[in-house]
Amino acid sequence: MLDIEGSIITVDVMGYQYKIANQIVRNKADYMLALKGNQGEFHDDIIFFLDTHLTKDLTGISYVKTQDMEGDYSCIEQRQLWLVNDIHWLLERHLSDPRWAVSQLWSF
Repeated sequence: MLDIEGSIITVDVMGYQYKIANQIVRNKADYMLALKGNQGEFHDDIIFFLDTHLTKDLTGISYVKTQDMEGDYSCIEQRQLWLVNDIHWLLERHLSDPRWAVSQLWSF
């Protein structure tokens, strides 16, 4: 068993399973997992939220946004990240599914 307490664990889409997320939380760490369409309503709810709020003013929503750009003459890569802490709406909809341990929503 790895000592992951206080760490942030990142897992690609192959590892995005509720069992992994809950094991990370039980070991007192945080996680960032890729979310894909095979997660059903969970995925759909997050996409709807992001489409609704990121395309207009975010007044009233607590969030942090950061950007990064790197590259050279032939290829420039730009990344944007939004961190939304207030996801009570998501928790209320999905707390009835005890599989997921969710505390924050990140969008890339």
